[in-house]
Amino acid sequence: MDFKLLGPLRVECGDAEVSMPKAPKVRQLLALLLFYHNQIVSTDQIVDELWGEESPRQAALTVRTYVCHIRKAMGEPGGGHGLRTVSSGYLLSLGTGQLDVSRFSSFYHSGRAHYEAGEHEKASESFRRALEVFRGRVLADVETGAILRPFKARLEEERTAAQALRIQTDLALGRYLQLIGELRSLTISQPLNEWAHARLMEALTHSGRRSDALNVYRTLRRTLDQELGIAPAPELQRLLQRILAIGQPT
Repeated sequence: MDFKLLGPLRVECGDAEVSMPKAPKVRQLLALLLFYHNQIVSTDQIVDELWGEESPRQAALTVRTYVCHIRKAMGEPGGGHGLRTVSSGYLLSLGTGQLDVSRFSSFYHSGRAHYEAGEHEKASESFRRALEVFRGRVLADVETGAILRPFKARLEEERTAAQALRIQTDLALGRYLQLIGELRSLTISQPLNEWAHARLMEALTHSGRRSDALNVYRTLRRTLDQELGIAPAPELQRLLQRILAIGQPT
């Protein structure tokens, strides 16, 4: 079975989707067990994630019922080797590559290693493959509590970092034309993101579109002033001066 959390929660067996329970708490429990796969998740941790300080009187019994629903959906009604009950809680055993989070992490950290070694082609490919694992927002259709929420935030930050590093490597490789559309989309969806605007200005300038790069700066400057009452960061101002200096006599 393959388990996917980087988007709506999805379980697949081969090419077919496995029908999982629709109950929100059951799906939340499955997500928790998946994040902690191959580790024991205590009943106390589960109760804290599902209910926080407002747990029902028979919370442990309710958790056992939820586990039964998950086992049944996974084809393990008798408590097979995949999801086991242990003395203090539950343990979901997964093999290498069964969870999309693990695949993303492998590609992401490989990309960082190549990037730090100056191996831009390999870094770009690793980051690209890492980003392809995502199908949408992390746990898009799953409620999150005190334990899952930090996991979700960390993965979204790593996704953002992977995209930024992939863009940096592609700029270093001279892939300016290919990046313009992606960077334009980023600046539209994130109008206050100065980093994305700077990279778009660089890509446009290297593509022979200096006037468009200057327009990007003007738009950002106006937005920052109207929304936050601030000027662009010094890095952007220096970039502007470098663009303006192109073709000027020295």
